[in-house]
Amino acid sequence: MAAYASLLSLGHILDQLLQHPPRQRAVLDEAQIDSLLDNIIFLQEFLEDFSLTRRDEILALEGKIVISAYAAEDIIESRVVDQILEDSEAGSERSCSTLFCQDLQKVIEEFSSMKKDVMKIRKTEGIEIVQQPTEAATAGSFVRVASSSKNTMVGFDEDLVNIMETLTGDESNLQILSIIGMGGIGKTTLAKNVFDNPLIVQHFDLQAWVTISQQYSVHEILLGLLKEIGGEEITQKNDDELGLRLHRSLFDRRYVIVMDDMWSIEVWDGIKRFFPDNNNRSRVMVTSRLSNVADNFRSCTPHQLHFLDEDRSWALFCDKVFGQESCPCELQKVGKKIVRNCRGLPLAIVAISGLLAKSSRTVEYWEYVANHTYSELDNGGDGLCFEVFSLSYKHLPVHLKPCFLYMAIFPEDHKIIISKLVKLWIAEGILKPMSSRSLEEIAEDNLKDLVDRNLIQIHAYGTRNKIKTCTIHDLLRDLCLREAQKEKFLRVTMMDGLDNHSKVIDNNRRLIIQRSSDKKLCRQQVFDALNFASCSRSLICWELESTSIKLPVCFRLLRVLNMDDFYSCKEILQLVNLRYIYFVASSNPNLLNPLKSLSLLWNLQTIIIAGTLCDFVTPTNLPAEIWEMPQLRHLKMEEGDFYLPDPPSTNNKNGRRDILVMKNLQTLCKIRNFRCTDEVVHRVPNLKKLGITYYRFPSGFGWDHYEGYNLVHLRNLKSLYLNSFENVLQNLCLPRSLKKLTLQYCRVPWEDLTVVGSLPHLEVLSLIGDAVRGREWNPVEGQFLQLKSFQIFEIPDGIGEIQTLRSILLSYCSDSANSSAEKIQEEQLELGNYDLQTTMAAYASLLSLGHILDHLIQLPPRQRAVLDGAQIHSLLQNITFLQDFLEEFSLTRGDEIQELEEKIARSAYAAEDIIESYALDQNLEDSEAGSQRRSALFYQDLQKVIEEIISMKKDVMKIKETEGIKFTQQPRKAETAGSSLRGASNRKNTMVGFDEDLIKIMETLTGDESNLQILSIVGMGGIGKTTLAKNVLENPLIVNHFDLHSWVTISQQYSVHKILLSLLKEIGVEEITQEHDDELGLSLHKSLFHRRYFIVMDDIWNIQVWDDIKRFFPDNNNGSRVMITTRLLNVADNFCSCTPHQLHCLDKDQSWALFCDKVFGKESCCPPELEEVGKTIVRNCGGLPLAIVAISGLLAESSKTVEYWEYVANDTKAALTMGGDGLCFEILSLSYKHLPVRLKPCFLYMAIFPEDCEISISRLVKIWVAEGILKPIRSRSLEEIAEDNIKDLIDRNLIQVHDYGSTNKIKTCTIHDLLRDLCFREAQKEKFLCVVMMSSLNSSHTSIYNERRLIIHQSSKEDKYRQQIFDAMNLASRTRSLICCELKSTSTKLPLRFRLLRVLNTDNKYSHKKILRLVNLRYVAFNAKSYPTLLNPLGSLSLLRNLQTVIIAGISSETPVNLPAEIWDMTQLRHLRNEDGDFYLPDPPSTKREKGWGDFFGLKNLRTLYKIRNFRCTDEVIRRIPNIKKLGIDYRHFARGYGWHYHEVNKLVHLCNLESLFLECDKDVLHNFCYPRSLKKLTLSYCRVSWEDLTLVGLLPHLEVLKLKNYAALGAKWNPVEGEFLQLKSLQIENTNLEEWIADSSHFPLLENLALRHVRNLKEIPYSIGEIPTLKTISLEGCSDSANSSAKEIQEEQQNLGNDDLRVHVHVWRSWKQLKQTLDGKRLFSINKI
Repeated sequence: MAAYASLLSLGHILDQLLQHPPRQRAVLDEAQIDSLLDNIIFLQEFLEDFSLTRRDEILALEGKIVISAYAAEDIIESRVVDQILEDSEAGSERSCSTLFCQDLQKVIEEFSSMKKDVMKIRKTEGIEIVQQPTEAATAGSFVRVASSSKNTMVGFDEDLVNIMETLTGDESNLQILSIIGMGGIGKTTLAKNVFDNPLIVQHFDLQAWVTISQQYSVHEILLGLLKEIGGEEITQKNDDELGLRLHRSLFDRRYVIVMDDMWSIEVWDGIKRFFPDNNNRSRVMVTSRLSNVADNFRSCTPHQLHFLDEDRSWALFCDKVFGQESCPCELQKVGKKIVRNCRGLPLAIVAISGLLAKSSRTVEYWEYVANHTYSELDNGGDGLCFEVFSLSYKHLPVHLKPCFLYMAIFPEDHKIIISKLVKLWIAEGILKPMSSRSLEEIAEDNLKDLVDRNLIQIHAYGTRNKIKTCTIHDLLRDLCLREAQKEKFLRVTMMDGLDNHSKVIDNNRRLIIQRSSDKKLCRQQVFDALNFASCSRSLICWELESTSIKLPVCFRLLRVLNMDDFYSCKEILQLVNLRYIYFVASSNPNLLNPLKSLSLLWNLQTIIIAGTLCDFVTPTNLPAEIWEMPQLRHLKMEEGDFYLPDPPSTNNKNGRRDILVMKNLQTLCKIRNFRCTDEVVHRVPNLKKLGITYYRFPSGFGWDHYEGYNLVHLRNLKSLYLNSFENVLQNLCLPRSLKKLTLQYCRVPWEDLTVVGSLPHLEVLSLIGDAVRGREWNPVEGQFLQLKSFQIFEIPDGIGEIQTLRSILLSYCSDSANSSAEKIQEEQLELGNYDLQTTMAAYASLLSLGHILDHLIQLPPRQRAVLDGAQIHSLLQNITFLQDFLEEFSLTRGDEIQELEEKIARSAYAAEDIIESYALDQNLEDSEAGSQRRSALFYQDLQKVIEEIISMKKDVMKIKETEGIKFTQQPRKAETAGSSLRGASNRKNTMVGFDEDLIKIMETLTGDESNLQILSIVGMGGIGKTTLAKNVLENPLIVNHFDLHSWVTISQQYSVHKILLSLLKEIGVEEITQEHDDELGLSLHKSLFHRRYFIVMDDIWNIQVWDDIKRFFPDNNNGSRVMITTRLLNVADNFCSCTPHQLHCLDKDQSWALFCDKVFGKESCCPPELEEVGKTIVRNCGGLPLAIVAISGLLAESSKTVEYWEYVANDTKAALTMGGDGLCFEILSLSYKHLPVRLKPCFLYMAIFPEDCEISISRLVKIWVAEGILKPIRSRSLEEIAEDNIKDLIDRNLIQVHDYGSTNKIKTCTIHDLLRDLCFREAQKEKFLCVVMMSSLNSSHTSIYNERRLIIHQSSKEDKYRQQIFDAMNLASRTRSLICCELKSTSTKLPLRFRLLRVLNTDNKYSHKKILRLVNLRYVAFNAKSYPTLLNPLGSLSLLRNLQTVIIAGISSETPVNLPAEIWDMTQLRHLRNEDGDFYLPDPPSTKREKGWGDFFGLKNLRTLYKIRNFRCTDEVIRRIPNIKKLGIDYRHFARGYGWHYHEVNKLVHLCNLESLFLECDKDVLHNFCYPRSLKKLTLSYCRVSWEDLTLVGLLPHLEVLKLKNYAALGAKWNPVEGEFLQLKSLQIENTNLEEWIADSSHFPLLENLALRHVRNLKEIPYSIGEIPTLKTISLEGCSDSANSSAKEIQEEQQNLGNDDLRVHVHVWRSWKQLKQTLDGKRLFSINKI
C-alpha cells in the first residue's frame, strides 16, 4: 500500500508542475517528466495487478519503490522551494541546479531499473504468481457448526423474526436474501440461528450451508453443497457435471441454501444457473461484508446489521463469561467499562469474554483489561478478532487502502467531517485520478465504497441528503493505526510521547499529534522531537492548546498543516510547499494579516481559517496574487470576511489577452462586497460554493458597481450564502444551478421570494436572522418544486406578529406534523385512557381568540391599533403554548388539569369580549371623552386577562416539571383490550337485513385467490359490524372451509401480548410457556403454518395494531383469510388486498323485522294495537341496529301497553340512555372520544342542525370559518381545511354523505339522530353551544346565560312568546352566535347585549339601526322576502369590518341591490351572495399613479361573488380579487353609450383562480368574453349562442361541468369537434331548439352524467354516447318520445355488452298508463310520473 500511495503522490506533483509550474519557471524538462510519468504508471499497474501477491522478491521491490518515490518528491519539491525563496545569487543557483539534475537523474535511473525488474518478473513468472494461502477457512469448504455447538445470539431477535418472515413469505419465486454488516457484527451467527430454527427446518425440504470466503473454488462449492443435501457417491469431476447434478437434486424441492462470507458477486454469477426456480418459495441466503455485493441481489432488500446497544452488549458478555450465573456486584462496574470499549461489536465482546471466562475474576485484573482492551483482544482468542478485521483490509483494492488507513489520523469516537476528509485526501495526493471526474468526486466515490464495505459508518446526513459526517469503529481504527504504522504511512503519537518517539517519527511522512494529559510538557522537548521529523510532509494536531513553539527547519517541505498553534509570519513564508492549511486563529489575530504571504504558496489547495483574524467591521485583505494560484480549490474563513481584490484586467488594444483560469477553485467563503465582474466570472468557471457579505459600501459605490447580475453566469454554483442588510434579491440575478441558498439579515419581503422559488434545482432554503420580513407569505403554485429542506433559524421582524408562527414550526410544515395531535391521542388511547372529558371547549376558545388577534394584526379596525405590539406578542405566545399543551395532553385526566382547562376557557372568552368590545366602541365612536375613559378601562381589563393567562402558563410548566407526562388515567369500563369476545356457541347472534352483505363476504372468503387476503367491514358504531362478522364466522360453510378459526377483539386499548395469547388459546394451543411477544408470535406462526386459517379481528381503531402482529400470520398460499371490523375508513383503506365492505343503516322493513324478533321472539308477530306506535319507535332509531336492539330489549321486559309504548315513542333517546345500561350511547361515544381535539369542535357543531336535516356543505364550511374553530395550516385556505375536516369525519363514519354536486364534490351530508344527540349532549355539557325550542326560551333563562352560541328551533306557537323571547334573549349576554332554524318571521327587537354577535342566521326582521350596531358580525344570512328594505341601502356594511359571509335570499332580480363603495375596504370578506337577485358592484377607487400603482386594500380572502349585474372587469377589480373562485354575472340593460368595451369582459381571463362561472346574458356573450383557463364549471343562461361557438368553451383545459340553461345555445344541429371537452364530466342542456346531435365517444371521453331537460325537438341521443366508458347516468325530463326511446336503446345495448352500471332516468309529462304502453321499464330504468 505505501508503495502505491507514494507513486500516486509523486504523480500528482508531476502533473501540477506540468500544468502550472511555480512562477512560470520550469523545474523539469518535458523529457524528464514524460520518463517519470511512464515509469510511475507502469509500476502503478503492476501493484494493482499483484496487490494480493506476497513474495520476498515483490516485497523487496515495493520497498525500493517507496524509497525512490519519496526521494523523487523530496528532490523536486526542494528545488521548487529554493526557486521560490531565491536564497542565493546566480552562482549558488547554478550549483544547486547542477546538484538537482544529478540527484534527479539518479532517481530516474532507479525507476527505470525497477521497471526492468518488473518486466523480468512478468516474463519469467507470468501473471500467475504463487500465492501464500490465507489463514482463513479453505474456500468453499463446509464449515457448518455441529448441532451440538451452541450458537448464542443476543440482541438480534427482531432481525431473526424479519428474516424468517422473508424466508417463509408468500413470494413463490426464488428469492435471494442478503445479510450485510462489518466483520464481526454477527452475520454468520444470525444466519446459523435462522438456519437451525425448527420453523425453517420444517418449512423447507432441503437445507445446505457453504462458506465462500475471499479465496473460493466453484468446484469445492458445488461438492460441498452436494454432500450437504445428501447426494450419493459423487463421480462427476467437471464443474458443469457437478452443477447439473445439483440442479437435478434441487429440482421440484423447496430448498434453502446459505452462502456464508461472500466477497464477490462473481461467485454467484458462476453458480446461479445451477439453482432452479421451482416457483415454490425456495430461498438462498447470503452473508457479506460488502453492500455493493448485496445490492446485486434485487429480489429482496439487503438486511443490514447494526451494533448492539449497551444493554444487549452486556447481556451477551454475561452469557459468555458467567453462563447461567450472574455477574458479581464488585465486577459489574469494570465489566461494563470493558463492554463499552468493544463498542457494540459482538465478535469483540465474545473474544474478550472468552479471555475473561478463563482468567482470574478479580477487580484488579479486570481493571487492567479495561485499560488495555485492544491489546488483550489481540492476544485473546488467538488474535481471531483482528484477524477477522484484517480480511476486510486485505480484500480492499489497492487504490482504496491509503484512504482507509488515513482514517487513523482521527481520534477515537471522532465525528469525521466528510468535507474536511475529502480536502485532506486531495492535499495528500492519495487519490487515483480519473479522466472527466474531479478529485472531489473521486474522493466521494471512495468514501461511498468504504461505507458499502462497512469499514466506516455514516453518522449524519446534510440538508441535501449527502453524507455530512461519518465514524469508524474503534477496533477498525486500531487496525488502521497498526497497518499504517507498520507501512510507515503515518505515525500517531500523543504530545507527551513525542520525546520518547523522536527517533521513531524520523521516517514517517505524516505526523499526527493528539492532545496529552500532561499540559506542562516542556516546549523545548516538543521542538527537539519535531526536529527529528525530517521526512514529515503532513503535520496534523488535534485539540492541542496554543503552544508557542518554533517551526523546525525540517518542515520546510510541509504539505498539510492542521493545528491550533501559531507561527510568525516569517515562518509561514517558508512553507511555500503547503497544499492544505487549517488554523484556529483566535490565539493570534495578526497571524495572516496581511495575507500577501499566500502569494508564495504556489501549491496551496485549501486554506481554512477558524476563529477570528479581526472583527466583523474589518475584513482581511487577500493579496492581488491570489489570482495567480491555479491549484487553489477552497478558500474559507469561518467567522470573518475576506476582501477579494479585482483580478488584473485582460483587455488590451488587441482584445482580450490570455488569463490564468482558476479551474480548480470550488469554494469562496465569505467575501465582503463581492464584485462579480466579467473578469471574475471567466476566472472561476467551476465555483460551487460561494459566501458573500454586502455591508457598508464605500461612498459613491452602489449595487451597479458590484455587478450582482453577473452571478447568473456562474453556471456550476451549487451553494450560495448571502448576508446583507438590505433586500439583496432586487440587485442580484441568481444562477439556475443553485441547490442550496442561505439568506441572512437580507430583509427580503416574502413576495420577493418568488425569484428564489423559480430556481429549478433548489433543494435547501435557509432563512437566518432577519432574512425576510412581512406579515404574510402566500407562495405561488408551481414554485419550490424541488425544495427538500426549509429552515428558519430566527424569527424575522413582522413574522413575529403572525399569530400562527410558532405552530408553523411545530405543526404546519408538513402533513405528518399537522397530524401530530392525532398521533398523541392515539398513543394515549393505546395506554388505556378512555374515560376522557375532552379539552375541546378550552381548545376551541384558544383557536377563536387566535383568529381575532390575527385579524387585528393584519388590519386593525379603522386603521387604529387596538393592542400594542407587546400585548399581541405576549398573548400569541401564551395562546400557542396553551394550545400545544392541550393537544399534547388532550387525553390526560386529573382534577388539576380539568380545573386548568376551565380557567383557560374562561380567560380566553374574557379576552375575546374585552378586545371585541373595545374594537366595537372604536368603530362607533360614541364620544371622544368617553373613548379616552374606555381606553383606560380596556387596558386595565386586558392586562388582567394577560396576567391570568401567564399564570396558567406557569401552572402548565409546573405540571410538566413535577408530574411529567404520566398522569393518572381512569380505568376503562369497557372490555380489556385483546381479550377474546367470541360468543358461546349456544348464544344466538340474530342478524336481520344483512343477508346480501353476508353472501358477498362469504364469496370473498371462499374465493379462488390463493394468497392471504385481508377483508375489512366498515361502518359507524352500532351498525352491526360485529354481529355480521360473528354470523360469518359461525356459518357452517365457513367452518368447513377453513382448518382453523379464531376471534379476537382489539378495541382502542390493546396489548400485543394479550392478542397473541388470545389467538393461541382460540386455535387450541393448550400449554403456553412463552413470555416474550416474539416467542408467542413465532408459536402462533408455527401453529398457522401450512393450515388454511380464518382470523377475525374485531373493532380495530389503529393500523398500528396490524403492523405490530402481521409478521406472525404466514401467507401459506392456500386461501387463508383475515377479517377486520372498524369504524374508521382510513384504517380499512390500509388493507389493499380487498375493497372495504361498507355497512349502511337498515331500511324501515328490515328495522321492523329486527325489532319484532327482539321484542316478541318466536311469536314474530306484533299485536295490532301496538304496531303503529311500535313503528314510530323504530323510526326514531334511524335504522341503527344497536339502537333497535337496545330499545327492543327494554320493551321486551316491560309492560306491553299502548300507553307505555307511546311514552317511549315520545322520548326514545331518553329510553335508549336507560335501556341496556346506557350501552348504546357508551358505544357511540367511543368514536367521539377517539377524535383528535382539532376535530371535536367541528363535530359538536353538527348539533345546531335539526333532526334529519340535509346539511349544505358550503354553508357549514362558511359557518365553521366564521366561528373561528378551525386550526390554521400555512399554505392552505380555511375553506380547504374545513373540507379536510369534513372528509375526516366522513371517514370516521360520524357523518354520512347525502349527495354529490356536479363536480363530484360533496354537496350535502347528514348525521344520524343518535350521533346528533351525542353532539347535543357533549356540546351542552361543555357549554360549547345551546339548542332550545322557541317555546322553551322563557324557561331556559338561566341555562342560556353563559352560552357563546345560541340555536333556536321552530315552535308551533312562536307569536305567543314574542315578549318572553326578547326577555330571555336579553339574558344571553355572552352569546356570539345566533342561529334560528326554520322560524317564521317574527318582529322581535334585537337585544342590546347582542352587540358583539359574530354569526347571525335568521329570518327575523330587525331595524336598520340595530343592524348598524352589529359591527362585530362575521356571518349574516337573511331571507328578506317579507322585508324588502331590510338591507337597502347596504351602506351599513361599511362598518362591519369583520364581515366574512353575506347571504341574502328573497330579493327580486328586477331591483338590484347597490353595494356601498366601502365594500372594497372589507378585507375579511370571503363570500357575498344574493340567492334570488343581483348586486350592483361599484368601481373601486383608482390606485393608478403617474409612476405605477399606489397602495390599495386587496380582497385576497374573497372567494364568492354572486350575482353581479353588469360586472366591470377592470384592472383595478382584477388586482383586488386575485383569489376569487366562484363568480356569478348578469348582463342586461346596458346604459346608453356603454357596451362590452366599457365592461372590459375580455379581461376576465386574468382571474387565474376562478373555478366556477355563472353567466346570464341576453346578448352575444361568447364573442366578447375571454374565459380563464382555470374554469372547472361553467353555467350559461339566456345567452343564445350558436352551437358552433361552443368551440371556445370546449377548449377550456380543466372544464368538468357545463350547464346550458334557458336557451343558452340555439340551433337545430350540434356537431362537436374532436379534441374538445376532454375533461368534461357533467353536461346539462335545458330549454333549447336542438333537433340533431351528432357525436361519438371521442367527443366527450370522460363524460359521467348527461342531463337533458325540455329539449323537446331532439330526435335522439347519439348512440355512440353510450360507448363512453365513464358514463354513469343519462337523465331526461320533458323530452320527445324518440329521445326517450333512444336512451332506453342505449341502455339495452350497453347491458347486452355487459355494462350494467349505466342508469337511465326518464321523467315524462304524460299519463302513467300511456307511458307504460311505450316503455316496459326494465331493471335499472327508473320512470317517475310528474
